[in-house]
Amino acid sequence: MSDLVFDSCTHPTLDGSWIPGLREADCGFDSLVSEMADAGVDRAFAVGLIGVGAYEPGAFARRALSFGETLMPVAEVDLSGARNAGSVRREVERHRDLGFVGVKVHPRRSGVQVSAPQVAWLVDEAAACGLLPFLCTYFYGDSRADAGNDVTALRGLLASVPEAPLVLLHGGAVRILEVAEAARPFPNVIVDLSFTLCRYAGSSVDLDIEWLCRTFDQRLSVGSDHPEYAPRQARERLHEIASGLDPQKLASIQGGNLSRLVEGMP
Repeated sequence: MSDLVFDSCTHPTLDGSWIPGLREADCGFDSLVSEMADAGVDRAFAVGLIGVGAYEPGAFARRALSFGETLMPVAEVDLSGARNAGSVRREVERHRDLGFVGVKVHPRRSGVQVSAPQVAWLVDEAAACGLLPFLCTYFYGDSRADAGNDVTALRGLLASVPEAPLVLLHGGAVRILEVAEAARPFPNVIVDLSFTLCRYAGSSVDLDIEWLCRTFDQRLSVGSDHPEYAPRQARERLHEIASGLDPQKLASIQGGNLSRLVEGMP
């Protein structure tokens, strides 16, 4: 298990299409699995996005599960209408019963603030139901996200759910060091490098990631954010940045940490 290569974030779609105006690529399940095999990636979270690529939760989960342990389905959850923890729990249970292994909050797409009680409810209820919660921490590019979604709000969220497992997708992008420091006191929180690892190649962010790989290796995960980047790109970038890293640390980052988090779920 220690040598498992685990892509933390991919976005296959039922009809193979992607978000208009972004990267043009074949986002179908078969294409993704083929790219994973070519890159030596053993497993990936397949994250469905509401309204993208003919998404329908039941069909998406069934398609992902048809690949056995290669793809583990994660569902984006719309929290805008949630009124209490009970309503969030029912939504989480519905996705669990469809076969999802995780649920994701996407503040930039949904307009829900990280500090909103619904987000904390989702993290708690997901953990209670045996699902792994994910939070997108790329807080840029949309006015709804810019207002109130930042590392300060994230720190408040983490403090409100101190024992819960949580994957912070994209690690805060250009603020990855701040996000790592915010996450440090919470042992079940993983700081994810997907998208950020490839997006800022050649920038000062490389130095931040290299430092974290050496000093924060038990709390990192890595992925492609496919189709934004290919699984092979993410693997090559990690090996460029982590050249000379202790093999055990590399193994933890590229798969061991996520595996332990998944295995620790009820």
